[in-house]
Amino acid sequence: MLNRRYPIDTSGKSVWLRVYLDSMIKKYPQLLDVTYYKSLKEKALTINANKFEYSEKHLNISNTQYTAIVKAINSSGYWSLPYESDNCAATFDGEGYSLEANANSRYNIVGTSWCPSDTTAFAKACQKIIDLAQLNKRIRLVSKSSVDTIKVNH
Repeated sequence: MLNRRYPIDTSGKSVWLRVYLDSMIKKYPQLLDVTYYKSLKEKALTINANKFEYSEKHLNISNTQYTAIVKAINSSGYWSLPYESDNCAATFDGEGYSLEANANSRYNIVGTSWCPSDTTAFAKACQKIIDLAQLNKRIRLVSKSSVDTIKVNH
């Protein structure tokens, strides 16, 4: 509310908005205090000391591993999935992942919200990619019991 309505001004507003803002001020008169507003803004900010750094990792994979990934993607129905796929309507925090593929004469991108109970073929295919990239210690889309693993040769 404070991002959109501060400083609180009820002049020239619609009747319902004036009633709403006046009732908020009546219940919380500190909303008119700029120092209170500033303290709320500071409280809402999350300052992360860890700066994000982009990195790349190149892995050699075998033809068998490559074929397994392509098969998992193709059999998941990926090429016919819509741009946005929502498998978990209860997700409200914005977490999600996407898979973008550009192969010969085909292109597709699918984004989906992350849901802990998602065991769709698409989620499993994405988890196989994560496993193959050796990121499965940090990223887990599907529980280990729900994914066929691919062996990575070191």
